[in-house]
Amino acid sequence: MPQEENVFQSKGIQDNDLMSYLLASYRDKKIILVYTNIDRTDFFSAGIVSEIFDNEVIINHYLPNGKYDGFIVKQISSIYKVIAESKYVKKIEKLSEIEEVKHDKLRRIKNDGVLTLLTYAYETKKVVSIELFESDNEDAVGFVTQINDKYCTISLLSDYGENDGVTIFNIEDISHLACDSDDEYVLKQLHEHL
Repeated sequence: MPQEENVFQSKGIQDNDLMSYLLASYRDKKIILVYTNIDRTDFFSAGIVSEIFDNEVIINHYLPNGKYDGFIVKQISSIYKVIAESKYVKKIEKLSEIEEVKHDKLRRIKNDGVLTLLTYAYETKKVVSIELFESDNEDAVGFVTQINDKYCTISLLSDYGENDGVTIFNIEDISHLACDSDDEYVLKQLHEHL
């Protein structure tokens, strides 16, 4: 892989330097690559920071072909590298312009990124994928059916879009949250056409 220009690595660098890259993406509506998986350093999320909270960011996510890929919440403390203005980033920006990709504007809830995205998913009936305790698993995939300050209830979906039970868990235990990504959109389509 060719070396990317404008690479920022947070290890050993003050948090306000990391925040400057996240704020620049938010302010300028520019796509960046965000790295959080230290076990898979080739994995990243491409998108525009749409909301910044005390501990999290919400990213308007894009597929490699520049198409819409929903939203994700990332813990700021888990971000160890950001890439801006690389050739790959510029490719995604160009393709997203061609596709005229638009993300909904989210309504902030209690200065909490997870609660904001869960509420959006609940109100718009979008499918979410949730990881708990940094398990690297999709611990809950489905529709948000109930939410309060502490707990979330999900109507689970199978890989085929079928109802597959209900789960409830503590919102504080969520380590990764994605909403309306390509995979979740497919499950919603399958569910609606059973």
